[in-house]
Amino acid sequence: MPFFAWSPLYSVGVAKIDAQHKRLSEILTRLYNGVWEGNKSLARAFNEFRDYAVEHFATEEKLMELHGYPDLPAHKKEHAGCMARVVDYQAALKHGERVDPIEVCRFFQKWLEDHIAGEDRKYAPFFKARGVK
Repeated sequence: MPFFAWSPLYSVGVAKIDAQHKRLSEILTRLYNGVWEGNKSLARAFNEFRDYAVEHFATEEKLMELHGYPDLPAHKKEHAGCMARVVDYQAALKHGERVDPIEVCRFFQKWLEDHIAGEDRKYAPFFKARGVK
């Protein structure tokens, strides 16, 4: 069973964004599974999560910029906060500090759930009104 199961409740009505959110949920599940496989697997999954989150955030922000989404600065700040946590966790792992991997997974699970269901869902009507699919 996935650690973070995608649900249509998370749909924002933009196919590319929905597909990226689904992929992030799959990567988060791999990150969670990496907890049980040791730090090397966890680090690999972390890198994948980081890289894909960067790509996804850039896609969202570019779309928002293109269509003049008024809450873009606040949304960028949300993304930056998430990436700061990724960097913090990765630095701790790299320096051999004790990192509670369950805490890491739960943080990102909650962050994704809250961000997609809250912040991302806010832009759904905006993009729909502009015909973005």
